Amino acid sequence: PGDAYPDTWHAHSGIVSTRFLTPPFRLSFDLAVTTYDPDVIASVLLIPTDDRRRPGQDTGSSSTTLRMDLRGDLLSLIEWDRDRIQTTGIDRDLLQGARFVVEMRGTELTVRVNGKERLRARHHQTAAPAYYAAFVGNAKKRVPDDTRIHFDNITLETID
Repeated sequence: PGDAYPDTWHAHSGIVSTRFLTPPFRLSFDLAVTTYDPDVIASVLLIPTDDRRRPGQDTGSSSTTLRMDLRGDLLSLIEWDRDRIQTTGIDRDLLQGARFVVEMRGTELTVRVNGKERLRARHHQTAAPAYYAAFVGNAKKRVPDDTRIHFDNITLETID
């Protein structure tokens, strides 16, 4: 008789890289979200290789994980144990498809969307020697059934 947890996150899906990245590095990807809704989140997680998880395991976060979230029209950088580092608004039109570039150099993270810098922040973690990248979609049960989060043309690269 109904959902016992109507306001919890139900749909959770994603992929984790089997290759790890050593800083400095760049992640580039195309992202499209078919439904504009704050209960739909597209996330990119940077999981330190010394974390207890390995590729193929749960893509949940730990206290050392760094995240970039696109939720509704907000783009955020998040440290799992400190909440948001920085948040900015993003044009709703970009949800239909945009090229994202996330760079990590030491403790600095930069996010560009279609070539324009949207966020730059320092995280408070000790920089890990290497990270796995996870690309994850989450949604609450009440969002439309045809809601999709598309990550495509993913490139992981070490930079100078």
